[in-house]
Amino acid sequence: MNTNQNDTFLNAPQKGGGSLQAGKIAEETTQWLRAVGCEDKVERHLIEQYAVAVSRWRQAEEQLSTYGLLAKKNDAVCESPYIAIAERYQRQSNRLLERINRIVRLHGSKAQPIQISKRMKGGMPDGAYYKRTAYGTGVAAFAVCQ
Repeated sequence: MNTNQNDTFLNAPQKGGGSLQAGKIAEETTQWLRAVGCEDKVERHLIEQYAVAVSRWRQAEEQLSTYGLLAKKNDAVCESPYIAIAERYQRQSNRLLERINRIVRLHGSKAQPIQISKRMKGGMPDGAYYKRTAYGTGVAAFAVCQ
């Protein structure tokens, strides 16, 4: 997947600083699809939707780590809105990943579909593992390694 001007939203600057990081996720997903022989079978917008959903889920989880599970509303304590946001994007990314995996199962010739980890509920290539990357930050960040 080559990034062009139409893909700038995948790496768009975010309000809190940094960038969306969806471009990196889309590129990793495309590399995996290329490796299993399905790059031309999965529509580009599906890969982009999956990448944005995963990026938004990560952003919501980072906000939960920063601000906690509780919020204050009208001098009362309530559940943080980031919980619902994280759950929504996690469900969306899992549904999109399942659509991608269905295409791989139908057309793939070289590998297994991405397995959803029970621990992190994020997809990763077969044989990969999670490596914790953000020690001491209060954010449990994990990178997919092979």
